[in-house]
Amino acid sequence: MRSFGPPADEASHASAASSCTSSRQATEQRAKMPSQSHERRRAAGWHLRGTAVMLLVSWAAGWWTDLGACERRKSPFGFIQSLPALGRLSLRKRAYVPLPVTMVETQESFNARLRAMGSGRGANINQIANSHQAANNHAAAAAASRGPLLSSIETLDSFNARLKRLRQRPPDEDTSITRPINQLVEDDVQNVVIIGSGPAGYTAALFNGRANLKPLVFEGMEAGPPGGALLMTTLVENFPGFPDGILGPDLVRNMRMQAQRWGAEMVPEDVVEVDLSQRPFRVRSHSRHVLTQAIIFATGSKFNRLRLPNEVRFWNRGISSCAVCDGVAPVFRDVDLGVAGGGDTACEDALFLSNYGNKIHMFIRGSDFRASRAMVAKVICNPNIEIHFNTKVKDVYGDDVSPDHASPVQGVIVQDTNTGEERKIEIRGLFYALGGRPNTQLLEGSPVRLDQGGHIMLKPGTMETYLEGFFAAGDVSDSQWKQAITAAGGGCRAAISAERWLTSNGLARFVPFKCDIIDGDRSRDEEYVEEPAMESETQATFDISKPRHKGAYALQRLQQETKPVVVLYCTRTCGQCRVLRPALQTVVGDYYPDVHFCEVDIDEDTQFAKEQDVLGTPTVAVYRSGRHVGTLRGVHIKQDYRELIEEAMGRAPATNHVHGGGAFAETRQLTSYA
Repeated sequence: MRSFGPPADEASHASAASSCTSSRQATEQRAKMPSQSHERRRAAGWHLRGTAVMLLVSWAAGWWTDLGACERRKSPFGFIQSLPALGRLSLRKRAYVPLPVTMVETQESFNARLRAMGSGRGANINQIANSHQAANNHAAAAAASRGPLLSSIETLDSFNARLKRLRQRPPDEDTSITRPINQLVEDDVQNVVIIGSGPAGYTAALFNGRANLKPLVFEGMEAGPPGGALLMTTLVENFPGFPDGILGPDLVRNMRMQAQRWGAEMVPEDVVEVDLSQRPFRVRSHSRHVLTQAIIFATGSKFNRLRLPNEVRFWNRGISSCAVCDGVAPVFRDVDLGVAGGGDTACEDALFLSNYGNKIHMFIRGSDFRASRAMVAKVICNPNIEIHFNTKVKDVYGDDVSPDHASPVQGVIVQDTNTGEERKIEIRGLFYALGGRPNTQLLEGSPVRLDQGGHIMLKPGTMETYLEGFFAAGDVSDSQWKQAITAAGGGCRAAISAERWLTSNGLARFVPFKCDIIDGDRSRDEEYVEEPAMESETQATFDISKPRHKGAYALQRLQQETKPVVVLYCTRTCGQCRVLRPALQTVVGDYYPDVHFCEVDIDEDTQFAKEQDVLGTPTVAVYRSGRHVGTLRGVHIKQDYRELIEEAMGRAPATNHVHGGGAFAETRQLTSYA
């Protein structure tokens, strides 16, 4: 124990000295302790300052985000009035997370946030977009186990584009979308794209249109005109609802108009590429590139050929696969003709050609017809038709140049399938009616399964393929029935299946109807609505100031002008002519009044068409000052006709437009959408 009194001796003095030394060391240690405590308090102060700064930044971010809502207030003090609410809104958030990104944002909250931005004059769009992207990334990672049905994550560019479109919408327009934000995609993604037309495609478009899905239909054009194989038929007697029958082109037109009435969008173009390796699916035509959640494939079939040694030499110059299109041509009138085939199409072609030709020879490889009994009875009762069973066409012979504008084909070489004996039969034209093979070239190398015949394989009892979201209907998946009514039924089933698939996977975006549909006033594609037929002009009725002309007399008068003349050679029975006429008028209208347009019915002006070497319909020829510039046979894309007109006007270099030929002279006859 320390003594504070005077020391009694040296021992006690030494002990006191030692105690003082220890006391000084303890005092020095205690002196250092306030310094360490001050450093801790100083560090805590900096931490508090940092926290305050982060809170201030968070409050500023919330104030800046909601500034647009303040600016819309009418009161000049609206901004000041909004400061407490903005402060509370920001301070409620965590300081280190300006916008919530750890949860999937709902559609309602996201749309509310967009509407609150108003015109966006003071909004930080990048900040909103970045949080939206982060939410999408989080949602995609959380739902990756759901499989390939997840839509693509929306990019910043697409989000900004959609935001711009949102600002341009009327205030009362509904901006709601039926899916959560983790499945939002670009606005141009279609519910369903239908590739192909005809009974299957148009029926699918009708049912999807009535389901508020607004289907997009690629009808075809160069690879097969809109309407498919029905355009190449005459009277259809086995489609329910028409006791007296109906012309194939008229039936197709009615189907198309009905689908349009319910909102289907028609695109008269060929699809050149289908990408099924990613979702949404990619579909590309000559002028459009669209994304779609589902596809209904209804491209029908293309006509078979005999592949004769001289087939290419005489194709479209005496050999054809469309009797309705080319059988009316002057070169096939009052002469013997041949039809290869024994089914319903062959019987129908033979009956049609018997109205124009002298004698019709039917070449059937088997010992009996494959047609229906009703068609067989009509053929047998027709005295102008001669039937050759067990007969195979081996080749065609003739001259390259025929005098007097006649067909260069002079006959065929046939072989008896039982004895092998060959003989010649003189005919001036041969028409193929050999059935078809599925038009599935676009699907080669794709995940869609095809059978040995090229037909699309479907799940038993359904119109679904083995690829989710991909459906098929019509001849492209039918290897047995191949009727217009079965194709229409398949289109109905495929459309309903697609609707159910879209709905069950949360991918459907329904488009509301307009009220005018109740009165049947739905808008239609004006470009492809038929105009009333006009009469051929005479000397008394000809008026050069009219935009349209008709008849041989009008053409002869127009050829005296220096302006180019576009001539459409057609017939009333030609379905492809009905498709081409309004489209061609639209093209010529772009050059009016520098270009004349004239239509010539080769049924009415047979001799004139023969002098012009018209071998089939539709045929488009361009003249200038009486000089022939070029000819395109069949149905082409609009750009082909524009190039020919530009050449006639001297705006484009001359190209090889061979009279009676053209780029589509062969393909047009071989392919159809059904």
